[in-house]
Amino acid sequence: MLIFAYLVTMQIKSQIAKEHPKATLTLLFMSGAMLQTLLFLCCCGKSSFHLFTLAANITATGILLFMPFVFLSGRWRWAQIVWMFLTALLMLANVWYLRVFEDYMSPLNILLIGSVDSTIASGALAVMHASDFTILLPCILTAAIFAALPSDIRKIKTSCKFRIIITAVCIIAVGGSVLKLHLDYYRYLKSTGYANSLSDFRAIINENLSRQHQVLVRGFAIAQIQELASSLSNSTELDQHDIEQIAVYSGKATGLKTGNNKNIIVIVVESLNSSAVLWEHNGRLAMPLLNSLLSDTSTLAFTEMASIVGEARSADGQFMYHTGMFPLRNEPFVVSNATGPYPSIQRILPDNYTSVEIIGEDATMWHHKETSAAYGFDSIYSDIATGTIPHGISQDDVIFNRACQIISGLRQPFYAMISTMTMHDPYVFATARNSWISSVDSLDRRDANYLERCHEFDHALTQFFKWLKTQSLWENSVIAVVSDHEARQSCLSEILNTGHQFFCLINTSKSGHNTGIISQIDVYPTLLDAAGLYDTVPWRGFGTSLLRAGEPGFALMPDGSVIGNAHSDSILNTQKQQWLLSEKWIRAKNKPSVINELYKCQ
Repeated sequence: MLIFAYLVTMQIKSQIAKEHPKATLTLLFMSGAMLQTLLFLCCCGKSSFHLFTLAANITATGILLFMPFVFLSGRWRWAQIVWMFLTALLMLANVWYLRVFEDYMSPLNILLIGSVDSTIASGALAVMHASDFTILLPCILTAAIFAALPSDIRKIKTSCKFRIIITAVCIIAVGGSVLKLHLDYYRYLKSTGYANSLSDFRAIINENLSRQHQVLVRGFAIAQIQELASSLSNSTELDQHDIEQIAVYSGKATGLKTGNNKNIIVIVVESLNSSAVLWEHNGRLAMPLLNSLLSDTSTLAFTEMASIVGEARSADGQFMYHTGMFPLRNEPFVVSNATGPYPSIQRILPDNYTSVEIIGEDATMWHHKETSAAYGFDSIYSDIATGTIPHGISQDDVIFNRACQIISGLRQPFYAMISTMTMHDPYVFATARNSWISSVDSLDRRDANYLERCHEFDHALTQFFKWLKTQSLWENSVIAVVSDHEARQSCLSEILNTGHQFFCLINTSKSGHNTGIISQIDVYPTLLDAAGLYDTVPWRGFGTSLLRAGEPGFALMPDGSVIGNAHSDSILNTQKQQWLLSEKWIRAKNKPSVINELYKCQ
């Protein structure tokens, strides 16, 4: 790539038009910006756009990339290189993000760059293609031309007339691109029967569209700029009506901290699909412990829990389990709202409880240190499974061994949240200690690797449960095992890609294996009920206690679709309003006063 850039630069330097160097270089840099956009769309798989749609997209984004060259004076024109490199890196990140999450990345995700560790890096490496790096080629060519012709470039002066023309062309190109994309999307929705009129179309695009659909409607550059502007201006306050609505959804409570004085142990499992719990081959199970809980008389189990996490994935799952609130749908809440404070189980436990959070990764990952304080934990134990781990030992072995040490030093009753790591994607690499699962020839290699990780977690959990029983902690503890979110669809075959998650409660008043649809938002109120606090707390969460009403039978998804049967429009509309209120609550600047108001009776 560098050699090619050098040869092209030398050719340009020798052949540049002597009479019109300004026009030649200007056209060259504009072409480079457009080429970068074309390469990005090709890597995203969007080169199959209709020719005019593709041209409109390239022109609009390309001219926006070209703006620093037009509006900056000669000595500052090097900023064009920096701008193109930064946008190229953003485009590369979006290409990889799209392959993993099947959607584009929020521009605010850039602020989480400090959270990148070896686990995330390995996930990115698994989806990289060598051709992706062609996106950097126009940047390298631009930098090479700048290095070869610095004085010629500095001498180029863009007149006010030229800037006005370029700005007008940009506005026309962007407007035309957006209009063409709207028309394409309208024709598509009409052909599929989703929109029979313009009013139907307007209703659809005003819904909470996925970022990929926003790009389809507005183009990549405009969608990113619009979302960034919207996110930065979204900070608001909950008014008195909002606070009253929160109280209505919570229900009436006495504020008395009673409870059953049982220990509460919540194990949040990385990427656990129910299909792995149910999977068997010739009578042998990948997860014998969890599978046995389905028929255990002391366990209430659910294998049809829908994942409703947003951009923050694991952090969103933990957020719902801690707070009983819906997550933000289009951006990671931890970027600008990690400090809370938020309602939580920890805040409403009787004063004799101790609460701890135990995580394998560093506390800076996804702002765990801030969120742990926002949820009201007394302490957080982190960085447990990030170092060198001996061969044949899984990350979850290390996490549960450390959890045993931490819990043994706690006074009872306690609340402990333990997050696992072994089953994090990608699943392209074999585990350190393969079992009989890897010898099943009919399995896709990714599925085999995933099931091996599930097997390792199940083994580590078995040892942890044995320890609880030897320490006489089992009988006096309510234990929950729950998926943080589903395993990414792009990482597994259709056999294991059911999209359903696992949730079980051990040592509660109900038992049985339930196959009805439930949602992640139902976990918090169920935990409250299991702790004997549901009838006395000021905040019960937006979900349903599964110990009382049974499974709700439906789950509202982040894109507004519904899994299962909501039974009535009223129930569905209520949950939609709750999600909107929850998002406003997360972004509200007056969260501390809302929390004080909520818990003033305690």
